[in-house]
Amino acid sequence: MMRFISSAFLILFSAVQLCFAQDSAIQINSAWANLKTQLERRTDIVAHFSAILDQSTLIGKKQLARSRMFAVDLFKYIDTLNIKDSLTIGLAKNKNDSLRQELGKALPKLIQDPEFRNRSDFMGLIAQLEGINNRIVVARKEYNDLCKKFKRFDLLFDANQIDKPPAVIFQ
Repeated sequence: MMRFISSAFLILFSAVQLCFAQDSAIQINSAWANLKTQLERRTDIVAHFSAILDQSTLIGKKQLARSRMFAVDLFKYIDTLNIKDSLTIGLAKNKNDSLRQELGKALPKLIQDPEFRNRSDFMGLIAQLEGINNRIVVARKEYNDLCKKFKRFDLLFDANQIDKPPAVIFQ
């Protein structure tokens, strides 16, 4: 009788743990999907932004090509990322950092150009970029908070900059 009770308890405990693990995976995957969507939206905005950057004499063609390359690279990687582990999340973080740094170099130059400051399409894209960057910060924080809650520290995205907005580098 005692063996039956202990076996039943172990089975029940295992079932509860399995449900908890599935629930945590569902929540983390949902938060990841939101973060992924926001990152993909930013790459789309960068593509539109690149068309405007083509017209600037302040931005070198090499820098423009790098911005496009980083945006396309991030989009392709995020779009096909199915397995999340420390390696794949770390690579996505590095690709995101590269794009963010490249944008941080280009934006100050464009904002100084009076021709671009007066263009509504440029200012609209700046506003969209600012909004999407804010949504990325929020989505990244929600995703990282869930990873911490369920003790999945291996899946943290951009763990060193959780509450910092994207940096703009002025040169």
